[in-house]
Amino acid sequence: MDKNYLEYIPKLNSRINFEEQDGKLIVIIPKEKFYEKIIAKILKSSLNYKLHLDDMGSFVLKNIDGDKNIYDIGEEVKLKFEKKAEPLYERLINYIEILRKNKIIEIIE
Repeated sequence: MDKNYLEYIPKLNSRINFEEQDGKLIVIIPKEKFYEKIIAKILKSSLNYKLHLDDMGSFVLKNIDGDKNIYDIGEEVKLKFEKKAEPLYERLINYIEILRKNKIIEIIE
């Protein structure tokens, strides 16, 4: 990774779906591991995980369009949330990394 991390472009993973409730996103993540599917069938539970996001998390995810880089998304967050977003880029990069590690997004270098 020679490039500045803020220049990377996040892109939503196509296998992930979303619902919106009261202006906030709910991320729907399919259970893909064999044992997860078996347990879900035995317990008659959902074959998906649901992750409820807060206002800022929803706003960030809605701005991930495969075109904006992390810096641009940060500027949008700064305009909307002002001081509530500080320390902006530290928080944003941590959040982007959590989304990437959980395969909700991919990073385009």
